[in-house]
Amino acid sequence: MLPTLRVLRKKSEFSRVKKFGKHYDSDNITLLVYKREDDGLTRFGFIISTEIDKRAVHRNRIRRAMNESVRQNMLFVPNGMDMLFIAKKTIIKRTVEEIMKEMKSLLLNTPF
Repeated sequence: MLPTLRVLRKKSEFSRVKKFGKHYDSDNITLLVYKREDDGLTRFGFIISTEIDKRAVHRNRIRRAMNESVRQNMLFVPNGMDMLFIAKKTIIKRTVEEIMKEMKSLLLNTPF
């Protein structure tokens, strides 16, 4: 689990990242990056819609894999950003290892 200070919580925070964030796409995940004006800790949010799968068990498995990947690789991300990961429908066919590998490559190869 990510520390509470590193998680986007409010609807307004999600909306700001959606509206003003830069898009970076991979096969199964869209990353939106919003550069804040401060130098505080980078915060992360995850959206796994019911369109992905109606069953919460499967959505939570994806969310946990994404969360763990960010936790392991957040040292490579500069401070002062809000990041929002949005799962695409094709992610449901991926294993946890494949999701974590894709997340890592997305975090490491994104130009900030």
